Formats: sequence, C-alpha cells, structure tokens
Amino acid sequence: MPAIRRSSSLTVENEPFLRELRRIIPTISISDFKPEISGLYLRAKKKELILTGTDTFRLAESKIKQFESEGEFAHIIPLRPLAEFLRSAPFDGETTLDFGEGQVSIETGSIRIVSRLIGGRYPEYENLIPTEFSATIRAPREELLSAVRLSGIFQSKLNDVVLSYRAGNLALEITNPEVGTHRREIEARISGKPGRVAFNHRYLSDALEALSAPEAALFVTDEARPAVLRDENDPTFFTILMPIRTS
Repeated sequence: MPAIRRSSSLTVENEPFLRELRRIIPTISISDFKPEISGLYLRAKKKELILTGTDTFRLAESKIKQFESEGEFAHIIPLRPLAEFLRSAPFDGETTLDFGEGQVSIETGSIRIVSRLIGGRYPEYENLIPTEFSATIRAPREELLSAVRLSGIFQSKLNDVVLSYRAGNLALEITNPEVGTHRREIEARISGKPGRVAFNHRYLSDALEALSAPEAALFVTDEARPAVLRDENDPTFFTILMPIRTS
C-alpha cells in the first residue's frame, strides 16, 4: 500500500458517516465531461463535516457534527472507492481519512483503502439552493415512496412521474403510450398555490428513501425551477431535484 504524506486528516464515527454516505452516494454519477462531480465533495469545518453529491439533475447535502478535524479543508473523493468502503466497513468504530499529495487513505478497523483524489473545482452550488417556493407538499413518506415506485412499472422514455397538487390532495400520474396510464391519489397537506410538476421517478424515489421522518416535505415552485425535499426530523439533510418539462 502506498504511503501518504499527510497534509490534513479527520476522524468520524462510522455510524453517522456510513448513514450519510448511503444518502449521498445515489446522487453521484461518473462523468467524463465534468470529472469534478464524479465523487463526493467532502468539506471539513470547525464544527461540522459536510457531504455533497450531484449529477447536475439533483444534488444532496448532509452534515455530520460528531467528528474531529485537523483544520478546515475540502476534497473530492471518487465514487468507486467510497462505494467499496460502504460495502465493507463495519457499523461500529471510527473511520480516519488522511489526505495528501492528491491521495486519500480511508481506514477503519482492518480495512484500508487508498485512492487518488479528483482534481478541479467543485461547482459552487450554495447560491443555487432555492429559498422561496409557491407551494409545500407534506405527505406520508412510505405511502408516497410506494406510489412513486409503482409508477416505475409504467415508466415512459422520460422516466417522469407527474405530481398534481391542490388543497388536501396529491395525485401521481404517469403515462406511457405503450402501456397505459397509472394514477394514484394520496392524502396530503398542501399549502400555497395548486399546480403540477414532473420528476424523474427514480430520482424522486432515491430522495424519499434517504429521509428518516415519517412525513416527506417537498417544496416546489413550478415546472421549470428546482424543488427541495427535506427531512423535517433532520434539518442537516436535503435533496434538490430538477423538474422534467413535460409540455
């Protein structure tokens, strides 16, 4: 195994680290055109560790408070070694990440993975996080997730599922000319203007699976602007989803 001349290091408990990795990793995809988004953007600050992933169509961010860091720094860790680490690491114990000379060593217990880091500048996304919305949809997470998964059976070429919302009611609809139309209505708490918005059903499903709260809170504006799905039991985590234009 190569030796790393350490320039920075952090230690984090496995339980929160593995939990947040499982939430973030599904949003990361390998890109030849934008290699800087092909990994986890890890930022160590004085009192929090920030994990971010994106594939340009969605973005997820989470924060961990229980960790030790040698100063403030940021690195992009490739997806594949992180996925391997997630499969192998035990749920208890601690993980130490040592960074230096464009490499990272990830070590927990008897497991050690050494990988190169991704160079380049991660997209500055903070100013792109929407803060104003025209409507908020609050629905039972499990029921909404089940409806979104079922819609995948009827998926069209766009993989889109359309959410129509008005006071007290949320309807999910997907149309495939070769299969037919599937529609399901869910009781939901809607505040703001009624409307409709379409998402990639797999992206929406991944985002719902990452929530821990019994109720999902989806903040929307219209069919063209990004929506935000939040876990109201855990304000440190959110997912931004770009809608699909269906008209």
